[in-house]
Amino acid sequence: MQSLDVDGELVRLYSQSQMLRFQRLQSLKNAFPDLEIVVDPRGRNLNCSTEENRGATSVDFVFSEDSLLAYVYVSLPLDGRLYASPPCFTVGHLEPRSFGVRPVADWREQLQAANAHPDVIKKVDSYLRSRPPVSYREDA
Repeated sequence: MQSLDVDGELVRLYSQSQMLRFQRLQSLKNAFPDLEIVVDPRGRNLNCSTEENRGATSVDFVFSEDSLLAYVYVSLPLDGRLYASPPCFTVGHLEPRSFGVRPVADWREQLQAANAHPDVIKKVDSYLRSRPPVSYREDA
């Protein structure tokens, strides 16, 4: 994933007179000195902080092509979402000729290595268990 320079983004927002977004980003940068902006696989700019990895307990699941991505974040009162760093993890894949999701072998280790909250790991596990891969055959 591509990262954007936070200071460069602040200059861009200020020069385009997007003051509300400028103020929110400036506030986030002050609160989270390690703030980074990451462009996700879907082209969205996500505000991320490794400081929040342990505190982020919310997860959104999104399919991108054949991969299942788990976006880990915390909701902030005025600033929307602050994502963990990295913001998303590939936790499974859709298989051709089947329903459900085949988990990535090391999804749990990826989340643990990023210092994800135990609740996030439980939510991913629950999601994957609720969608086991079920193959079907065309000639049956």
